[in-house]
Amino acid sequence: MKKLFLLFSVIVSQTLFAQSGEMIFFPLIGNPNFAAAYMVRAKNPGKKVLLIFHDYWGLNDSIKLEAEKFAAEMPDVTVYVLDFYDGNIATDTFNANKFMSNLTEERGMQIINGIIGYAGTEKHFATLGSGIPGAYWSQQSAVRLGKSAKACVMYYDFPESNPPIKYYVALESKRNILKRHHCKTMGISKNPEYRDAHAIILKFLKANLK
Repeated sequence: MKKLFLLFSVIVSQTLFAQSGEMIFFPLIGNPNFAAAYMVRAKNPGKKVLLIFHDYWGLNDSIKLEAEKFAAEMPDVTVYVLDFYDGNIATDTFNANKFMSNLTEERGMQIINGIIGYAGTEKHFATLGSGIPGAYWSQQSAVRLGKSAKACVMYYDFPESNPPIKYYVALESKRNILKRHHCKTMGISKNPEYRDAHAIILKFLKANLK
């Protein structure tokens, strides 16, 4: 009975957060093509924007659900999950490696510049990336944004892992990667000290994305 209740709770949770976002397409700077992102509009629109960078597997349903959660918990923030694999989603390591290797530095920066232009001027940004290549592009986008970036998070895997993966906040020296841009940074990785990475990241974003 307990297992049935837990299963029902998961289904209800996913139903509550799912499908409030939409896929959008935006032009690239210096490239005639377009790029895509999953966008969850702010319920109370303002200047705050969260850019999420997918992990090794691509822009799949798990990261869309994560975006929905952040948007629901920060109603004044517009959330974008950038698609760096051009519509491809990997279900095995062979294709994940293939899609990731096809992403060049130039293409990645074109996508970042494109979404900055799409989001609009005078915005306050936070960046959040999971695993490879997400953590790398979270850092690169924060550097590109300069003082417009208010927070940068780099972490590995999602909190919903089974069994749960535990996390920790990185040492202060690691947080200061973007210090010259006055941007608060936080690294998250496996460690038995913390269980709920989502709650830790949410608190960090609310404190710094202003």
